[in-house]
Amino acid sequence: MEFFKNVRVTPDINGDTMARVSEAQKRKQLKDYEPTWEEVWITGYPTTTGKHKNGIFQTKITPKDKERLIEVKTAIEAGQLGMGVESLKKFSKAHALNLYKVLAESRKQDIIAGYLTNMPENYHTVNTKEGMSWVVSLLEDAHAAGAEVALDTETTGVEWWDKTVGLSLSFEFNGIEEHFYIPYGHCEDHVQLSRGFVMKKLKPLLEKKGLKLVLHNSKFDAHMLIKDGINIIKNIYFDTMIAHSVLNENDEFGLKAIATKYGKYFGFEDKSLSFGELFSNKPEAFYNNESMELCTYYACKDTHLTLKVFMWQLSMMQQQPKLLEVYFGYEQPLTPVVMSMELTGFELDLAFTELYKEELSIEVDNLKKK
Repeated sequence: MEFFKNVRVTPDINGDTMARVSEAQKRKQLKDYEPTWEEVWITGYPTTTGKHKNGIFQTKITPKDKERLIEVKTAIEAGQLGMGVESLKKFSKAHALNLYKVLAESRKQDIIAGYLTNMPENYHTVNTKEGMSWVVSLLEDAHAAGAEVALDTETTGVEWWDKTVGLSLSFEFNGIEEHFYIPYGHCEDHVQLSRGFVMKKLKPLLEKKGLKLVLHNSKFDAHMLIKDGINIIKNIYFDTMIAHSVLNENDEFGLKAIATKYGKYFGFEDKSLSFGELFSNKPEAFYNNESMELCTYYACKDTHLTLKVFMWQLSMMQQQPKLLEVYFGYEQPLTPVVMSMELTGFELDLAFTELYKEELSIEVDNLKKK
């Protein structure tokens, strides 16, 4: 027995134990694994659990986001932007899109300077009576020619209590192609016409029977203009937002989203900064902006783009007569009807709602017991 006291017994390592050791080593390797830049973006890599994590470009991405992600990747590779994480395992699509905001802000001033330097000569700020006379003359000519006119309002916000601060108009007919922004509610530092003067000049023309107005989300602008004493409801000829829902109900209906996806088909690919990117999603950053040129660029581009989208959408519908009938026969005639309903509203019987509330509460209690 004394002999066995000094003998060290080694336990038999069976297959299960070896497998567990191997699995533990594998998990440690996966935990310590640092993906490459290419794996993060292109091919993907294994996670700590052994599952495959797709590369950023292997995930579902909208065209606009893909464009932004490419810009972020390029900027980081060029040393213009930091990665913002200690480990590439933390570099996700969401993080990359947040970096785009940082990149956009850093580039914004240069981009804005580029806009203003290259602003089309036919984008005009109307802040004189002479300029207003030019707009009035073009509205009269467009009406006589039966030509479409794009219109858009700029406002203090999107609530019922907000108001317009300016409006833009775009003309393209008989060899004429001009775009105007008429400010009247910006900060007092700017030279601008008065709201009363602008409305007095525009009201008879915008309400003139037969004028063909083209807007994007026409009900919003029409409601806003009613506050200024102008009713354009009967002259809304085409709404590019509603028309796009007829052409493809699964698409995004925002004006810039349409331009980004389809602009190549009508020569107007929109790669400019959005309102949110330019003005931080704050309307006051627009109408209090120190640069009226920038406001003019943004507003004129909206109606310019609306007019181009309209022409393209109409051509698409003309190739599919049934869709043309759906839009002009059903959707567009509903616009004034819906607007009339919204303007009229409806009364609430508050006394009845209190009684009905009690009835519903009893029903809810019974359902809970069941």
